[in-house]
Amino acid sequence: MIRKYTIILVILMLGCVAGVVEAKDYLSGEICSNDDVLYGKFEVHMKPAKGSGLISSFFLYKTDSHKVDVPWNEIDIEILGKDTTKVQTNILSGPEYRISYVKLHDMESDVADNFHTYTLEWTPKHISFAIDGKQIRYEDKRQVDHFWNQPMTYRFNL
Repeated sequence: MIRKYTIILVILMLGCVAGVVEAKDYLSGEICSNDDVLYGKFEVHMKPAKGSGLISSFFLYKTDSHKVDVPWNEIDIEILGKDTTKVQTNILSGPEYRISYVKLHDMESDVADNFHTYTLEWTPKHISFAIDGKQIRYEDKRQVDHFWNQPMTYRFNL
């Protein structure tokens, strides 16, 4: 059975100021789904944060991947705050990410200057990534076969 969900999420923008400061503990936030999903098209409309040490991300994650004897499964769209002219897509699997497919994509402009729509599509046949409707990466099942039939949660964090 195929279920279709529309989730509308409003996240307040956090202002970040770059500068030199004394060493301090930093806090961050994450929003995640309660239910695991198997396949889907996931979109987020976001404006990433700028600043060294910041990562704005939207990803799928297999619950309990951090535990021993649970294979790590994660599919990410990440923007590193130190250089927001690049977007990183990751497909990570296996114990301690032993199987990693990481790609860095040069953007035509600084993605932190405006809101953009980031799309991650995970089907029984492929994983694809797009920004503002333009596909930036496609991997078919043969390239990442170990990902199929492993339900995951979807998450946002900074």
